[in-house]
This record gives sequence, structure tokens and C-alpha cells, in this order.
Amino acid sequence: MVEMVTVISIIGVIASIAIPSMSGMSTNSKNVLATNRQELLNTALNQMAMAGRFISNSPQLSSASDEQLIVMTLQIRDENIVGSPFIIPNYAPKSSSDSTTYRLRYTGQRFELLRPPQAGIGLKIDFDGSDMGPPRVFPSNFRPFGS
Repeated sequence: MVEMVTVISIIGVIASIAIPSMSGMSTNSKNVLATNRQELLNTALNQMAMAGRFISNSPQLSSASDEQLIVMTLQIRDENIVGSPFIIPNYAPKSSSDSTTYRLRYTGQRFELLRPPQAGIGLKIDFDGSDMGPPRVFPSNFRPFGS
């Protein structure tokens, strides 16, 4: 019985050391994934600019409508732009102003990453894959950003 209590207490000590370390790994992983998503969108903006179409305007910090429209513009196949679409049409992020989440905000030329607890509205980064879905279907009257 004494041996069993000793083993359980040793397991408890090891768990009390390991669990905080694991939560730090989770935060680091989220930072890496969020930074990768930011780089993906900024690379797509660069590719579109190299193809001759620039997206630049004053940012609308009170909503994420610009961010949504820019993502859609990067997703649409445009016969007049070589290399389009620049990101996969399955990416369908939601807007969020929740300061406990990671978000991407458009600054007028690039996307910046808002990490918790930074305030601001942007595209929510979901780490469970829920921001991916079926390919986006564009309405016939859709006008890409900047056109």
C-alpha cells in the first residue's frame, strides 16, 4: 500500500511539472500557426501585386468587411490576372473582435496579427479547422476589391 501511495505521489509531482510545460507548447504552436496564416495572406497580396493588381486603401478598423472582401478577391479566378486565385477558395474565416482570440487585421497594405489580449476586429484564426469549408461560390455580381 505504501508503495502504491509513493508511486501515485511521484506521478502527481511529474504531472504538476509537465502540464504547465504542455500549455506553453500549445501557446507557441498557436503563435506559429497564426503567423503562418498571416504570411499566407501577405504572400498572396504580394503575388497579386506582382501580377499587376494592387490592393491598397485606408483600413476600416471598425469592421472586418475589408478583410472579408480582400480574402474573396484573393480567392476568385480572374482571367485578366495571371496566377489567380492566390489562396484556396475553401478558406472562409469569420470576423471577430474577441480579444481572447488570434485575429488578422488589414492595415491598408498588409495583414497584421492581433494576439490575445490585443483589442481590435479582424479575421478570426481558428485552430480546429472550422475556418475551412466547401469552395466559395461567388455571386455573378461580385466585384473584387479595388476594381
